[in-house]
Formats: sequence, structure tokens, C-alpha cells
Amino acid sequence: MTVLVAIGAYWFIQNYPDTATFVNDKEREFIRARLASDSDATLDEKFTWASVFEALKDPKCWLYGFGFHTTSLPLYTFSLFLVSSASLMGAICHMPSTSLTVVRPSLQSSTILATRQLLRSS
Repeated sequence: MTVLVAIGAYWFIQNYPDTATFVNDKEREFIRARLASDSDATLDEKFTWASVFEALKDPKCWLYGFGFHTTSLPLYTFSLFLVSSASLMGAICHMPSTSLTVVRPSLQSSTILATRQLLRSS
């Protein structure tokens, strides 16, 4: 189902105000002005391999990537697998296995509720 929605989204999601068919000219100008003041998304920047190599030589890009991955990997690992790890250790006995397929906030709230229930029952 997800793959079908993604394929269909290719034709329905607009990538820029100039290609959006449901936006009138006044709204299109407003969107362009908003994008220009907020970011450089309105610049027509062509892809060049020279820019890629320039970015690869920049230590800030490497530091950002290293910092992002060293903080996000443990964060997502902890939040996604805490419930299954705790249930394998016997801390949470009544957690349904289907809750592992829900999004992360649901897992976090399930963990908090299950921990509170476990503390109340002991």
C-alpha cells in the first residue's frame, strides 16, 4: 500500500510553486516572496560535480554528518527498541507485539504507561 501511495504521490505532490496547478498568480508570487525571504530555495542552482567535491573537502560537512549520526543513531535505537528489550528482560509482560509496528511516540508513551503500571502493581 505504501509503495502505491508513493507512486501516486509523484503526480500529485508539487515540487515548486511554478509547477503547482492549483495556485493562482497572486498566491504564486506570495509563495515565491516567502521562500526568497526564508531560504535560498528560489535560487536556480545547477548540479555540478565540482560543488560535490567542494562539499566533501569542507570539514564542517563532515562534522555535521558525524554529529547528526552520533546523536540520531542512539536516539532512534533507544526509542524504537526499548520496548522489545525491556520485554525480553521480563520488565514488561503484557505488552502486545503489535505495538512495535507503530510510530515512535506511541512506543514511548506505551513504555511510560507500562512502566507506571508495573510500578503500581508491585
